[in-house]
Amino acid sequence: MPNPPLPLDIEVKTALEARRGDWKQIAEESGISYSWISQFVREKIPNPGFATLRDLRAYLIDGIKPAPTAHPSPTDTPEPAEAGAGS
Repeated sequence: MPNPPLPLDIEVKTALEARRGDWKQIAEESGISYSWISQFVREKIPNPGFATLRDLRAYLIDGIKPAPTAHPSPTDTPEPAEAGAGS
């Protein structure tokens, strides 16, 4: 008989502890801050949030990187036209 699945928070914490030296890379690639990861593993976050744990699990266990942000970076914003141009 197989073991029952671990609770999500325990599964994520176990995966993070196994990859302790990789937390900066995990933070960069998952979009979840290094500070959050560190505090979570040290049990300093009493309610880490389902969505954050789900996304971090998807990255750590399933290898799914998050979709790029829908917010444009400042370099993606077109510059305003100069006043009086084309008049």
